[in-house]
Amino acid sequence: MNDTRSDNEIIDAVLSGRVNDFESIVRRYERKVYSTALSVVRDRALAEDVSQEVFFKAYRALPSFRRESAFSTFLYRICYNTAVSFLRRQPPPDLALDRTDDDGDDYELPIADEGPLPVEHVEAEERREALWRAIHALSENYRQVIVLRELDGCSYQEIADTLGIPLGTVKVRILRARASLKALLLQDALFQQS
Repeated sequence: MNDTRSDNEIIDAVLSGRVNDFESIVRRYERKVYSTALSVVRDRALAEDVSQEVFFKAYRALPSFRRESAFSTFLYRICYNTAVSFLRRQPPPDLALDRTDDDGDDYELPIADEGPLPVEHVEAEERREALWRAIHALSENYRQVIVLRELDGCSYQEIADTLGIPLGTVKVRILRARASLKALLLQDALFQQS
């Protein structure tokens, strides 16, 4: 059953000792938090870990929530910062196909034969990967606003509230981030205009 109380009513209940009411907050925002975490860390298992950590941090931070902005903005700020922090702690991925077994013998991992893929599917995947590479090549300030605006669909005001910067700064950063992203993508043969 959906809890029809406002976020502030639920928070008041939790702060007054009804800690189990926090479950309503979790149910209300779990998909958005997971989606946001996934857009940053790009790994489902890691996004689940981030989501759990976000709700733990949000619960502990409830007494400091001043209600100057929406609770969703407060929660999103925790989510974004937690996801970025998780990413920084991750070792670089091991992409080698060569492995050593327990006896010290080298072997190669088998590559599954999934049959021929349609050209459109391969090109779409290559474009998606190129886009992610370009997003990750942006400066932190530009990457933050692009992820918040284009991937998470936040309004300019929500971005300003989340990042704690003026609305005008958000608009300028998004404009410059888009221009930088376009320039990076045009360097890639997949996106060059004919």
